Order: sequence, then C-alpha cells, then structure tokens
Amino acid sequence: EEEEKKELRAFSQQRKRENLGRGTVRIFPVTITGAICEECGKQIGGGDIAVFASRAGLGACWHPQCFVCSTCRELLVDLIYF
Repeated sequence: EEEEKKELRAFSQQRKRENLGRGTVRIFPVTITGAICEECGKQIGGGDIAVFASRAGLGACWHPQCFVCSTCRELLVDLIYF
C-alpha cells in the first residue's frame, strides 16, 4: 500500500510537470504593435491585458475573456490548462 502511494505521488508530479500549465496575465507591451487573439482572432493592442500560455508557444496570447476550454468553451478556472 505504501508503494502504491509512492507511485501515485510520482505519477502526479510527472503529470503536473509535463501536462499541466497555468496562463499568466500581463499587460501587452506598448512598444510592440500587437498580436492576434488565439481564440477570437481580434487584435490585442499594446497596453491591453492579455493571457499568455508558455506551452502554447512564444507568440500565443488571448484576451482574458477568450482563454477558454477548447472542448466546452468555459473560462479556465485559475487559468489552469492541460
């Protein structure tokens, strides 16, 4: 039983490292011309608030209201994604 708990903890830690991400909210730099929201396709301008998800790639960003589940379209709680 103790061995199973140890294996479960190891599995959980590996899953968090490899499959779990958390978006970060930052102000899009004013010095950059802007970007296109990954969800709605509209402009995110310099000085606007945007969500960035490192696992989605360097240039990927979303309007905060657009950072949703790709399956059910609900907002992602605490910006956590898989």
